[in-house]
Amino acid sequence: MEDNLKRNKFKASAVSSRLILPVVIILATITILTGVVVLNSEIISRYSSLINDSGRIRGGIQRVIKRSLLGMECGSYYSAIDRSIDQIKNIQSYESVIYGSFRDSSIDRIEKDWNTLKGLLNRSVVSQEMIDIGERIWHDSDELVSYVESRTLTAVRLFYVITVVLAFVMFFLLYIIIYARYTLRDKVEYRANFDSLTGLFNRHFFLNHIQREYVVAERTGRTFALLILDIDHFKSINDTHGHSSGDVVLEQFASILKSSIREIDLAARFGGEEFIVFMFAKAPDEAVQFGERLRKKVEQFAFGENISVTVTVGISFYVNGCTFSSMFEKADKALYRGKEQGRNRVILSE
Repeated sequence: MEDNLKRNKFKASAVSSRLILPVVIILATITILTGVVVLNSEIISRYSSLINDSGRIRGGIQRVIKRSLLGMECGSYYSAIDRSIDQIKNIQSYESVIYGSFRDSSIDRIEKDWNTLKGLLNRSVVSQEMIDIGERIWHDSDELVSYVESRTLTAVRLFYVITVVLAFVMFFLLYIIIYARYTLRDKVEYRANFDSLTGLFNRHFFLNHIQREYVVAERTGRTFALLILDIDHFKSINDTHGHSSGDVVLEQFASILKSSIREIDLAARFGGEEFIVFMFAKAPDEAVQFGERLRKKVEQFAFGENISVTVTVGISFYVNGCTFSSMFEKADKALYRGKEQGRNRVILSE
């Protein structure tokens, strides 16, 4: 039983390990996409600042020229325009993994024209050159705003696309988690409770189930029988016809057994060529009759060319107060009495 549990744990580990690589890839993808979203958000924020600074330059130049013509103080506007130009140049030097550097010659022309315009404004003399430079700065600032707005729109679109992809990937990861929790769990539970070759319940499940039935039987007084079935001369079948033929015999025998029991009964492969049946019965004769019907079916079934198969059955019947160990021992002794008497027979324990 301990070996069976270890084997089932190994199977569960093997099955779950198949999901490790896809989950790691998905988590890595989520991490990368999240990083891109954060980076893209930073770029959008910088572009928004750039648009605001370009707008301040465009509006500030108009106010400076107007206030200078009116003989009004313009120092605060000078500082604001200088700051905006410096901030745009700082953003211009920012390297983006997605977009590369933001490079536009407009800001260089704006800075050059602004320095020239400040010199003209300090002379307090209105000239056509001053007006031309002001219009040129306004035009370059407007071009810069349009250019940055187009790049911002691209960044926003990319942000939405990445967000949708990220949501899809996270949904897919959620699906895998649900799959692992339910579908994979069902597979692991099946492997833990069923024999992989015959499809019958295995020894581990049978022993757990029989303990619950004992509790019910002691409480309700319901009676049942335990049947141990052993395929006769199975080693000879393997030696003569090969292990693959032996496996086919086990599968076909299990199919006969499954089709013979009722829904309320339980059949399991107990180990090798040995099988066990738990069946509700009101009297021992009912279990013996079932065993005889099964024995004849096996004897008459065509298992394969030149393969003759028979089965010996040992039966014990539940009486109030007996334990599973004692029932199993009685059925096992009855089975070996049947082997000693020539096999291919059904023996009820004494």
